[in-house]
Amino acid sequence: MTKSPYNFVSDERFQQLRSWLITHGYNTDSLTPLSADAGFRRYFRLQTDSGTLVAVDAPPEYEDTKTFLNVARRLSMTGLNTPDIHCYNLEKGFMLLSDLGSVHLQDIATPGNIELAKPLYADALHSLIKMQGNTTTDGLPVYSAQFLRQELDLFPEWYLQKHLQYNCCADTSSQLQSCFDLCIDSAQEQPSVFVHRDYHCRNLMIQSNNDIAIIDFQGAMAGPITYDLVSLLRDAYVEWPETFIEPMLKEHYQSLQTTQKKTSLTTTVSGSTTSALHANNAKTSMATYRRWFDLMGLQRHLKILGIFCRLHYRDGKSHYLDNIPLVLKHIKTVCLNYPEFSALHDLLMQNPQYATGKTR
Repeated sequence: MTKSPYNFVSDERFQQLRSWLITHGYNTDSLTPLSADAGFRRYFRLQTDSGTLVAVDAPPEYEDTKTFLNVARRLSMTGLNTPDIHCYNLEKGFMLLSDLGSVHLQDIATPGNIELAKPLYADALHSLIKMQGNTTTDGLPVYSAQFLRQELDLFPEWYLQKHLQYNCCADTSSQLQSCFDLCIDSAQEQPSVFVHRDYHCRNLMIQSNNDIAIIDFQGAMAGPITYDLVSLLRDAYVEWPETFIEPMLKEHYQSLQTTQKKTSLTTTVSGSTTSALHANNAKTSMATYRRWFDLMGLQRHLKILGIFCRLHYRDGKSHYLDNIPLVLKHIKTVCLNYPEFSALHDLLMQNPQYATGKTR
């Protein structure tokens, strides 16, 4: 068998991973790297007599393997397509998973081929509805107002101050916090469901039968029903026209109406129950739902600006900066449609990248 080009003789964790795999009976000569993600995890493909598997190095001081395993079991019980877990070591932060391939939704479903994209995104939407309606949230962290604000605070810290070298005066900071309050209040109004938190084109894998498989779900929480939907449809990595988004938005809204007719639970983000979906008895209007969706997107995209800049300055992952123009465009769309965000719009208009609205 050909020796791996990824030997990493001086990489202690890589050598530990190899030793761990060997103790489980695997020949590690074929171990080759796969792309890393925005966290500290590393992935390696392992060739076996019966096919390929994926070995995961998740340093325990940075990554929570126990939570990954917990969420994987929840999603598997819901009937969703997720990696099978062959073995793991919690202390070391090692896992061996089934190989879901290398084809992401982003690789096939592109705005240049919308007809091909439609059935794939329809499958992703149906998987999302199934995940939200059937996956238990018991014991998961809650998307609280405090947590939402912590995420939003990444925007002034890393994007405004670190990236743009812009320090907000007291008035601007107050206006910014008022905008944050609107986003948080909107999120808190929503039914609480299982939230993947990164349900987008790079974390959805296309299988040989064109089914969707879900990865990178270890950050799951109980939170707003539109969070994962806006992650999918107003993606930070790909731009879809409103004519593509609108039918799926309406289908998701109809699924909410169906659920609201079936449940007598009260909306909450402060606790959990055996039901995955908490919904109001009163029917949610499409106008309210659309506002939820738009403001949830604004919260997520402001957070993402901070995260992309943090990945660049702190972690040396500068390629994420390439996606900032599209994220700014998403933010601008919401600001222009909701006058209550005029202060945020005026602040960002000082940035030519935002003002021009160019995505490249």
